[in-house]
Amino acid sequence: MRVTPLEITLSPAVREGFAAAVRESLGLVFPPSRALALDRGIATVAALLGEPDRAVLLSRLLDGDPAVREALIVELTVGETYLFRDASHFDFVRDVALPEAARRGGPVRLWSAGCATGEEAWSLAITAHEALGAAAAERVEVLGTDLNPRFLERARRGWYGPWSFRGVDPARRDRWFRAESNGWSVVPEVRPGVRFGPLNLLDDVSTAWPRGVDVIFCRNVAIYFDLDTVGRLAASFARSLLVGGWLVPGPSDPLLPPGLGLNASLGGPLVYRRVTGMEVDADPRRELPFAPAPAPLAPARRSSVPPLRSPAVVAAHRASPVVREPVERARELADAGDLAGATRLLDEALVLDGLNPALYLLRSTVRQATGDAPGACHDAEKAVVIDRSLAFAHVLLAAGRVRLADLTSARRALRNARALLLSAPTDQPVPHAGAQGRDALLAICDRLGRSLGEAVPAKRRG
Repeated sequence: MRVTPLEITLSPAVREGFAAAVRESLGLVFPPSRALALDRGIATVAALLGEPDRAVLLSRLLDGDPAVREALIVELTVGETYLFRDASHFDFVRDVALPEAARRGGPVRLWSAGCATGEEAWSLAITAHEALGAAAAERVEVLGTDLNPRFLERARRGWYGPWSFRGVDPARRDRWFRAESNGWSVVPEVRPGVRFGPLNLLDDVSTAWPRGVDVIFCRNVAIYFDLDTVGRLAASFARSLLVGGWLVPGPSDPLLPPGLGLNASLGGPLVYRRVTGMEVDADPRRELPFAPAPAPLAPARRSSVPPLRSPAVVAAHRASPVVREPVERARELADAGDLAGATRLLDEALVLDGLNPALYLLRSTVRQATGDAPGACHDAEKAVVIDRSLAFAHVLLAAGRVRLADLTSARRALRNARALLLSAPTDQPVPHAGAQGRDALLAICDRLGRSLGEAVPAKRRG
């Protein structure tokens, strides 16, 4: 349903109320950089429910109206995913996590938390069948959970079009899927061990919360949460994992805080292992609920949803030059040689506006200059997840991966950077790249390519 710009715009007070209520009830965070996405979702829900008054719609949400809550879940959640996305994660499951889990005995339990339309959960199931063979049908249990009921319907169907198979070997696709209606459907042998159900990841007291899990995938979900929420979520995942179990985050998700009994492993992709340093459930193998019922939503009093910030703090935040011009001010500091000051300013700005790719890209550049290649890659990957069309993000990621000698990832990032730059207009600036234009960035790509042993043409056509 289309809505016009005039229908989309919310008053600051109503937007702030919705942002606080959505954070409290759904765990979704909308910083200033995502205000338009929040406004658009609310406008669509208002049109769907025939409620033109946004203040009344907010009151219905605060009073626990299930129709408003479900409609907002559908409109505000993002389901961009595809099969075997970030292949190194599935290689890790195949080579490390699954053999360990199989040796422990009992069922092998894999959980895709925030599964969207199910590609990740089915990829885990297929990986298990490839690794364990016939034993997978008897021992492997895969659970996919998400807030969005429409996503879950698609996940249960297990049918996907060509876009979900980008990067998948056709032989692998034909082994585990059957052609059906201009797409492909998961083969019957994989389906019995896979279940999908609704779950709010911030509902950490629900009886639906899984326990006794060997591997949890929660990728590109935490980037939408604030740091306190990330800590709560990580603690809940730690309780769900068996000792020795693994948590696999997305490459651009924030690092987890210490003290949760989750140790980072850096030998391959960044993953976390549950260690014995924290209390373990008395019965860690109790039944994993494959079709968890959502916890009943008790009618909420309006006072139970605190504002994200007081009106005075919000007003001061909006008036602050740190928020108005953080990129410009940080760039001035960096150009003057004050890299530490630029980093502090960017850190502060990202706390308030954690989904602004420009902030991540400048901090990535500063970290490159200080020799912090892992940090530079982390920030560049964050920017890529937020907006994959940013050519400069792929250039920075390629440069960081070269420094880390991760040549496969560097070549992939370089291919993406070149493709985006070559399709960009020659007479327009490259977003967030400062004074560096398209040709200058292509020259950087050529230098990176030569460092990777590639033959680069001496002259390009503009």
